[in-house]
Amino acid sequence: MEEAIDGWITTNILLEKFTKLHAKNKRKRSQNEFDPNMVGVLDLGGASTQVTFTHLNNIDNEPIPDDFTTNITLFDTVYSPYAHSYLCWGKNEALKRYRARLLNAALNTGRNYFATAKNLHIRDPCLANGTNDTVTVNSLFRSPCTANEKQRYLTYTNKTSFKFIGSGNAAQCRQAILNLFDAKRNDRTVNCTYKQDYCTFDDTFQPKLPEDIKFIALSGYYYVFNNLAHGMKKPDEFTAERYHYRDFQQEEIDRRLINVCETNYSTFYIQESMTPSNEPHKRSLCFDGWYMWLLLTYAIGFTQSDLKRLTFANTFPTGKVGWTLGYMINQTNYIPAEFREKALTKTSFIGLLSGSLVLILITFIFLLLTCYLCLKKKSTITAKNKDGYMEATEQANV
Repeated sequence: MEEAIDGWITTNILLEKFTKLHAKNKRKRSQNEFDPNMVGVLDLGGASTQVTFTHLNNIDNEPIPDDFTTNITLFDTVYSPYAHSYLCWGKNEALKRYRARLLNAALNTGRNYFATAKNLHIRDPCLANGTNDTVTVNSLFRSPCTANEKQRYLTYTNKTSFKFIGSGNAAQCRQAILNLFDAKRNDRTVNCTYKQDYCTFDDTFQPKLPEDIKFIALSGYYYVFNNLAHGMKKPDEFTAERYHYRDFQQEEIDRRLINVCETNYSTFYIQESMTPSNEPHKRSLCFDGWYMWLLLTYAIGFTQSDLKRLTFANTFPTGKVGWTLGYMINQTNYIPAEFREKALTKTSFIGLLSGSLVLILITFIFLLLTCYLCLKKKSTITAKNKDGYMEATEQANV
C-alpha cells in the first residue's frame, strides 16, 4: 500500500492540488467529505500495479476495510484514500505468468510429443509472427509469482529451455490475457470475502470508481500507451509527455491493438521505428498493449465514461511523476511529535517579541552608560594635564 500512497502524493503535489486546497480551506477534512480536486493514480510497474483514489463514504457504499486505506495528514488536512498494490500483476510478472500458462497448456495437450521432442516450441499469439523468444526454465519459474505454474511444469518435463514462436493473433492474445485475469475467479478453492460488486479479479477489495475525479496513469501505463500512440493520429496541440484518452478515437485504439499483433515482425520492426536500443521495449507491444488495456477496462473496471477522465503521464511542468517525492513527504508523518518543530502561537510570538525588545533596550542603555563613563574619564585626564601634570608616557621617559 505504501508505494501506492507515495505515487498518489507525488502526483497531487506536482499538480499543486494540495497547495490550492490548503490556500482555500485551512481546516481538517472529514473522512466522509469527498474531495473532487484530488486525482486518482494508477501505477503499472514490472512486479506490481497500484490503484489509489479518494472515495466517498456514504450509506450506499461499502465501508473500506482497514487493509485498503490509511490516514494521511498533509498540509493540515487528513486524507483517507483507498489504496491497493496488486502484487504479481506488474507487466513483467504478468508476462511470465501468461507464458507459464501457455507452456503448461501446450505440454498438457501434447504430452507425448513434448516428451520426445528435442526442442520445445510453443506458439505465442501475443508475439508478432516472424520472431521468437528463447526462454530458460530458471528465468520463467524463479519468480514466486509463477510458483503454481512451476509445480505443474515439473510434472510434464525436465527440459531447461524452450522457444516461444510468434503466431500474432490479436483475438487469441486477448482471450489468453482474459483467462489470466479470471484464473483466481475460476479457482473454486479461493473465495472472495467481500461483496461481489466490490471483489476484484484478484479477490481483493475495491470500491466503485468515483464518477467526478480525474485519473493519472503512470509508469508502465504511460510507456505502453506512448508506444501505441506512435501509430495513431494525435491532436494538433499535444505533448509526448502526456496523453489524454479523450483525444483518441476508441476505434483507432482497437485497430492499433490488432495491428501490433498481426503485423509480420520484419514490417513491424520498421513500422515502429525500432532500433537495437529500443527493440527490447517494443517487440512485446502486442502483449503489453492488450495487458494494459484489459487491466484498465476488464480488471480495474474503467468504463468509456471513466476513460475520458484518464491521462497517461510521464512528467508535468512541475516535475517527473513517480513515488520518491511522495515517499519523502510521507515519511515526515512518522517523525514523533516531540521531535518536530513547534509552530509559534500568537501569544508566544508576542511574548518572544516583547522579550527581544526589552533585551535590545537594556543593551542600548548599557552602551550609552559605557560611552558616558568613557567620555567622563577622558575629560578628567585632560583637565589634569592642563594643571601641569605629565602624561603617563612622559613619566616613563624621565
